Amino acid sequence: MGNKLFQSMLLIILLSLVTSAQAWRTAYASVEGTVVCDSKNGHSKALLSDVTIQLWEWDAWPLKNDMLNKTKTTKDGEFSITGSSSEMWGDDFFIEIKVPCSGTDIQKCDSRATMCINPNCEWYKLFSFSLPSMLLIGLLLLATSVQPGTEYVTVTGNIICNAGRLNNVRVLLSKVNVQLREYDNWPLTDDVLNNTKTDSAGNFIISGSSSEWYGNTFFIEIKVPCWEPLTAKCNSMAEMCTSTDCEYFVKLFIEDDFEYEDEKGKKLKDLGDFNVVEDLKDKVSKRYSMFPAGDVTFKVEKKVQQMVLTTILLLQRIILISIVHKKWESEKYFGERRWKMFSFSLPSMQLIGLLLLATSVQSGTEYVTVRGTIVCDSARYKHFGASTLLPHANIQLKEHDTWPFTDDVINTTITDTNGDFNITGSSDESWGNKFFIEIKIPCWNPVTAMCHHVAQMCTNRNCEYFVKKSIPDEMKYEEETNEAKMIYDIRVFNLINSKADERYSMCP
Repeated sequence: MGNKLFQSMLLIILLSLVTSAQAWRTAYASVEGTVVCDSKNGHSKALLSDVTIQLWEWDAWPLKNDMLNKTKTTKDGEFSITGSSSEMWGDDFFIEIKVPCSGTDIQKCDSRATMCINPNCEWYKLFSFSLPSMLLIGLLLLATSVQPGTEYVTVTGNIICNAGRLNNVRVLLSKVNVQLREYDNWPLTDDVLNNTKTDSAGNFIISGSSSEWYGNTFFIEIKVPCWEPLTAKCNSMAEMCTSTDCEYFVKLFIEDDFEYEDEKGKKLKDLGDFNVVEDLKDKVSKRYSMFPAGDVTFKVEKKVQQMVLTTILLLQRIILISIVHKKWESEKYFGERRWKMFSFSLPSMQLIGLLLLATSVQSGTEYVTVRGTIVCDSARYKHFGASTLLPHANIQLKEHDTWPFTDDVINTTITDTNGDFNITGSSDESWGNKFFIEIKIPCWNPVTAMCHHVAQMCTNRNCEYFVKKSIPDEMKYEEETNEAKMIYDIRVFNLINSKADERYSMCP
């Protein structure tokens, strides 16, 4: 019986944690700049190359700060770094700049003696918007933790379909429900900003606004009622509606270019004559039929939420009443002192669960380094066994997280003109780190068209071809200096033939 009690308590703690997990959202930061110092001649700035730039997310003690990404400045002192984090209580990003005192460029600095105690040191600075004059940074911070302010969109159009037998004759669809929404990541649901219906001529206009912490992504959802006589006149009626009790849904995202911040800068997204089946096939996110129609989905969602809440309250009462009024058969094994441990109220159990989560043992920071050359079979010279080197392939180093959390993007790079890349990153997960790389090949790049399997890789030129490859645990190392020279070399990696975890094409 005591085991059942423990299981019930654990269930409540987990439900509480899941509820509080709604506070988690991924935030991204991108920083660009040029690292310089005052030159000894006093009339110009010296560009500092080979300077290490690290992007971090600050954590309060006893947790350690998370290093999200790492890069170095070019010969012109320039750098660009991007990373993301998903902290429950918000994300505080900072960059750390490390200037090697043994470098040749720092010899040109007027303040070298102040910066470097000896040539074996590194002079470093945490970026805080007020750097010393000897290190002037041109920085552009695009941190999404800054609230963007209220943004508005206005969409208009005319909802139509082609007539049953005459494709050149339009059917004007009235009584079509149009919703303006703002997209949210799970576990949050999308926000319904406004509702309207098309008039007798199929016309509609809809406006709305949103003020999301991480920026706004607007879309409209068009619901065509299958039971309306006008819908039956469409030549695609069978494709649209599985039965007359359904609604045909079309989901269309609104480009950021059509967002505006006040009435003076008002912009209008005009769809014109919008054929719900045929038009904008490359931009429509989804087309599907749903049964039953109306707001049943919303009602079911609310009903489930009520059931979950009722279950939690019921479990709480059962546990508390049982603790007060009943002695367990196993009391003789526990003893009086052990028995008192079970007399917790629900808020106490929630707090204990959160404290256990926060104080769980950290695995320590682990690093990986991956390098290789991205190729494909040459379309022109395949019979000779030739390969095509793929420049501009996007390589992301990621750390796998279990649902409902999203994978962490640790570092990003692009292959050079010879298809070569080298990428390094680290993670500090409580339950161990699972690293992998994700290779993205842009189908619109002319070099991609030179691959023999381009038709298999790309459904159309607006897509990207994805390849996911795990990094073995034995290639992880714990010292940033990597004295053991642990490098996972995938060598010449063929997008189609080399061993990988997943391969798929995705279109925006």
